[in-house]
Amino acid sequence: MLDLFVCHSSEDHGFVSWLSKELAKKGVTVWVDEGEIRVGDSLIGKIEEGMAKTRFFAVILSKVSLKSPWVKKELEMAITKEVLEKRVIVLPIVIEECEIPLYVRTKRYADFRKSEKKGLRELLAVLVGSSHFQCILFRQKQAAIYIRGYRQRIELKSNLTINYKNEKVPIVVGKKKRNRKVLFCGKFDEY
Repeated sequence: MLDLFVCHSSEDHGFVSWLSKELAKKGVTVWVDEGEIRVGDSLIGKIEEGMAKTRFFAVILSKVSLKSPWVKKELEMAITKEVLEKRVIVLPIVIEECEIPLYVRTKRYADFRKSEKKGLRELLAVLVGSSHFQCILFRQKQAAIYIRGYRQRIELKSNLTINYKNEKVPIVVGKKKRNRKVLFCGKFDEY
């Protein structure tokens, strides 16, 4: 399964190309129409296929994208999927001042208008945190950490780190949420 479907106007291709490369550097797999749809392919069929095999849907919000009927249709399909699956799927990305559509206005968005670095960090916190870092609590004081196929069992205590690819990665134990401790992996919060 791919991590991210990117919905955009062809006029925002430069930004989307840059974003795809930056995300790939962090191990995020991206579905972009230019790389997936070939001459003769059914546009709707390929878009539906791409949306079905990705975990998240990013919509690039710009003045031109908001006028695009394709962007509107893809966003409509993604919002429907989000409602049906009862989980966050749509990740708005604002790249310039524009009128944010009502149906995504209530969502927090990754803001690339003033700082690409900050916007990228916000987006990676969702993408990498959810697909590449998992924690399973075994007992009250023991957990297993999974990072992109790597596994390590740890004791829950202060100053937690795990060894990942010969690097010490800090693990922060957060507050309890629904009777489970929330863990954060410091490596993937950095850019």
